Amino acid sequence: MSDDSDRRGRLVSVLKRVAATVAVVAMLAWVLWGAWGDARQIDWSGLRLRPGLLVFSCVLLGLGFVWHGLVWVLMMRMLGYTLAVRPGLRASALSQLGNYIPGKVFIVLFRVQVAARYGVPGVPIAGSIALETLLRNLMATMLGALGLYRLGEGESWLWGLGALIVLSLVFAHPRVFNAIARWVLRKLGRPPLPRELTGPQVLALLGCYLVYWVFYIAGFFLAWRRSAAPSRSSRPSALGRPNSRWLRCSDRAASQPRRTWWLSSPGYGARWGRWRRSAWCC
Repeated sequence: MSDDSDRRGRLVSVLKRVAATVAVVAMLAWVLWGAWGDARQIDWSGLRLRPGLLVFSCVLLGLGFVWHGLVWVLMMRMLGYTLAVRPGLRASALSQLGNYIPGKVFIVLFRVQVAARYGVPGVPIAGSIALETLLRNLMATMLGALGLYRLGEGESWLWGLGALIVLSLVFAHPRVFNAIARWVLRKLGRPPLPRELTGPQVLALLGCYLVYWVFYIAGFFLAWRRSAAPSRSSRPSALGRPNSRWLRCSDRAASQPRRTWWLSSPGYGARWGRWRRSAWCC
């Protein structure tokens, strides 16, 4: 009787895995089909492709992908869970497939499913994903606010980004995060974290996510440059005599008002913004 029940349980487990796999593949296929429809609307013949820059951009994006997994392994070790590098990278890589499935819940499910095989409990993994998202987006918000300031515009956005940064720093503070983690684990009847985060560890993780965004920004910038490089006719001539298009763009950019006079008392931010607008509009 027990053998029949064991067989039935294994069969149900296999059927569940097959059904989950089919559902995930179907949703991924649906997302890829939509992306393919968008790609067909692009005039690829009009693009000036640069294979070297394209390969280099893919390398940078791949390094950012691997770095993201390494940072998560480091985070789990800071929390007191022993997780090897290869299983951690595998769990992080598979969970990234959840970004392309509606609902985003598969980001947590995939990582929990893989990491649980190596003895890491599911609730701390879910908490680490929340902390990972918080710190990664916090660094992205800080970089975005810095970029708007350097461009000399977007003062209305800077106030909102500043408030968001302050709120994120509050939740990322070790005392707040550790208190929330203790409360959640106690409510769910789970054991506490083996180790709690400290201030230097949170700062180290923020630095790691700064490197992550450097990889991705550089990769996407090169991916844009390999197909949207400006032509030589849009730049000043070698004899130092700019063409009419450059003059028109420069005059139009220089005529933009200084919208962030209250943030750029030395005028550096506004001058940088006018220079960037002059270069990009050409």
